[in-house]
Amino acid sequence: MQDDPVLKYRALSEMLRIFVIPDVKSRVAAGSIASSSLPIQIKQVRSIHSDSRNYVELNDEAQIVITAPATRDIQKDEPITLEDVNPDECYLEPPMVNGQPAAYFLCQFIFLDFFMSFNFLPNFPGVTDDELAKHNRYPLAALVQARDLLKKIQPIVILKQLAQHNWPPALGYYPHVLIHVHNNPSSISDSSFGDVVALTYNKDYWNKRLAFWKETKFFPDRLQYVNKAIDEYFEGDFISTIYVIVPQIEGIIKAYLTTAGVTPDRNFVTQLKNVVLSREILMFPRDVLDIIFGFIETGPLWWHTSLISDPGQEVNRHGIAHGLFTGFETRDMALKYLILLDALALVLLHDKMLTGKLF
Repeated sequence: MQDDPVLKYRALSEMLRIFVIPDVKSRVAAGSIASSSLPIQIKQVRSIHSDSRNYVELNDEAQIVITAPATRDIQKDEPITLEDVNPDECYLEPPMVNGQPAAYFLCQFIFLDFFMSFNFLPNFPGVTDDELAKHNRYPLAALVQARDLLKKIQPIVILKQLAQHNWPPALGYYPHVLIHVHNNPSSISDSSFGDVVALTYNKDYWNKRLAFWKETKFFPDRLQYVNKAIDEYFEGDFISTIYVIVPQIEGIIKAYLTTAGVTPDRNFVTQLKNVVLSREILMFPRDVLDIIFGFIETGPLWWHTSLISDPGQEVNRHGIAHGLFTGFETRDMALKYLILLDALALVLLHDKMLTGKLF
């Protein structure tokens, strides 16, 4: 939920690789985590550092304590709601080790986003009591509202519905498109549904994605083609968008496999899935990753050309490469393949963060 995506993803990547992943490996070696249970879905993690002890808490092991002024008298063990406290004055209490505040790094995952907080002052030489008394703010209201929204709209269900209607499941649908489908379930079948998606996948969205991909060297040697495809989309040249982006998707997957030490074969999508799921942890929901891989594996991009009945609704890589289609130059078709790239980027982002390639 921080504003600078490059900073927050890189910071999280460092903490996961330095502290969390080695901790999971040590637990597997000690037998406290079964290797068959990997990768572990991480909902929250806290790394604690003191003079006497350094350790990692996973999921429910991390018992987070927050303080906030009450707006009414509250009895011990009484359930409370946001209305019972002032969420604007909510603070994180540091973990205590041997009765003293300890340095920590905390990350809580909320669907495809995360909240991150850290305080290493307790380990600084000469730190004063006044400095230690200053605690980090905790966005209680924003986190509660985000979780309530997720519970209400059931994003996994809607992402599956989008995939069934040939809309690639991706990050950009959250929250606006998902809310729209939740409130208007039948709209996903409407011919005007592309307008709803296009409002979210607007120029500002793509400019931010391009800036992130450039800063992180996300698509080495291919960003110029991605940029070209997006530029042509907003110029209304949907033919160029499709002809540029469709073959790049296969190229991006195979290039990533090569950098991961895997020789791509005809099952390169399955190979990528195996690479991503071979890591010790998962930050994004497994269901989301499975939906994305399912769409990439079984979606129209790899269909036999004979199965394409309406090029205005779906095309495949082979047909585009060999010029077998006409009448495919629609905004929705171009947008779908740009969104497929965005979905693939989410998968690669996950893996890059866990392997130190986001630099």
